[in-house]
Amino acid sequence: MSSRKSLILVVILFLTGIVVVGINYEKFVDLNFTAQIINEKNRKLIGTEVSGGTPTILPSSEDSKGKNEMVDTTSILKDFSFCDDAIEPTSVTKFPTTGGKTPEVIFTNGACIVFTKEKGEGWECKPGDTLSFSFEKYPSNVVDDQALIIGCIQNRTFKSGETFTELSGSYYTEIQEGGEYFIYVISATSDYLAMKEGEIAVS
Repeated sequence: MSSRKSLILVVILFLTGIVVVGINYEKFVDLNFTAQIINEKNRKLIGTEVSGGTPTILPSSEDSKGKNEMVDTTSILKDFSFCDDAIEPTSVTKFPTTGGKTPEVIFTNGACIVFTKEKGEGWECKPGDTLSFSFEKYPSNVVDDQALIIGCIQNRTFKSGETFTELSGSYYTEIQEGGEYFIYVISATSDYLAMKEGEIAVS
């Protein structure tokens, strides 16, 4: 083979490699997360099946800056304890609410989202209060009944949650012991679980 043909072959292989890397990078950007606020980049994943390997957690992206997002699979989990019957998630992501309104979020199987008040604090509740979370899911094109676990964190302890398969509904918990409370959600479905804006209230 002449040196000219060899050079042409090397160039072709190099350009092909760039195209393949570019495709894989796009897939990596789209799929390599456990929980995110829904934006224009990940919106196309709503209702679809997870593919391209097991998603893993990433630091906050440019799209999430300014939202007080906290993403950390190790230190956040160490901050909490779990009741015997509470499911321990594979990762925890904190997202703040605005006036009790939860952001639209998308997350993967085993991932947990903890909703906080605007500055990262929980809701102060006293005995006799009712902590509630009204939710609505985006429909899935993969399964009819996506399993979503909803529960509360009482004074840094995950309490056992309830499983909801309906598209919309409300979670309620009667407060027996005063303290700081958070609402958490865990995806228990193999496809992407996406949630519309919800609302957390204490009454």
